Amino acid sequence: MKRCVYQQLTRRTNQLFIIAISIINVHCLLIASVKIHFLNMENIMDTSNQTELEAAVLRRLLSHLQNHTEVQNMDLMILADFCRNCLAKWYLAAAKENNVEMDYDKAREFIYGMPYSEWKTKHQLEATPEQLAAYEQAQSRKQQAKDKN
Repeated sequence: MKRCVYQQLTRRTNQLFIIAISIINVHCLLIASVKIHFLNMENIMDTSNQTELEAAVLRRLLSHLQNHTEVQNMDLMILADFCRNCLAKWYLAAAKENNVEMDYDKAREFIYGMPYSEWKTKHQLEATPEQLAAYEQAQSRKQQAKDKN
């Protein structure tokens, strides 16, 4: 019995470690994109180069998330306040802003690298009570910070 509990805790700890590393990688990619955007390399870079770099960062982020299916959307929401579905919504909004016809399912397919229903069946796990509690705490902290401002 103790060994089984220990194995479950070890497995969950390993999953959380992988999720944390993935979040760190996502943040590093986003920070790199922001630095490129705001510093603009002292005007050495023209707009098309900047757009190419930003697109490369997005492709790398999506590839990373598509290759790390063990990172659940719930964990992303808890730790980073966004998930794959958020990325799909942002992608869809950008398409609409640029008069590109697209629907939410197509945007999700682009982000997930496959139809969402297929990804969900293959990779999405039921949220644990611990994840739900952590999500509620994160949302509560977010609302408290919002209320202060």
